[in-house]
Amino acid sequence: MVDSISSPIGTSSWDILQSYTIAWDALYFSEGALVRLELWSNANTVKVLDIANNVSANQESYLWTVPYYIPTGSNYSILIGEGTGVLDDGWGDDAFAHVYSDLFQINGCKYNRY
Repeated sequence: MVDSISSPIGTSSWDILQSYTIAWDALYFSEGALVRLELWSNANTVKVLDIANNVSANQESYLWTVPYYIPTGSNYSILIGEGTGVLDDGWGDDAFAHVYSDLFQINGCKYNRY
């Protein structure tokens, strides 16, 4: 499914300390599935952090505030996946569906809080 994640898209530019909606199509996942959301960098090769776990795929969105400690850059993506993400059988990320968003940018804070 080409459009399984609708936000962020490749032209997205997100600022730290701001909230954004991560959105997906639940049809990509098993009925009643719980998904995990993760932030990745370096063209999907380096996991940066867990955003959320055990989110209902049927929810189709999650509001996330970009933490202050995330380095700025233009090579980030969001992974949304079923299962634990544990390498359990030598076949890679567990046998459940997962999908990455387009690469997007994270910017520094646009205002001085002090």
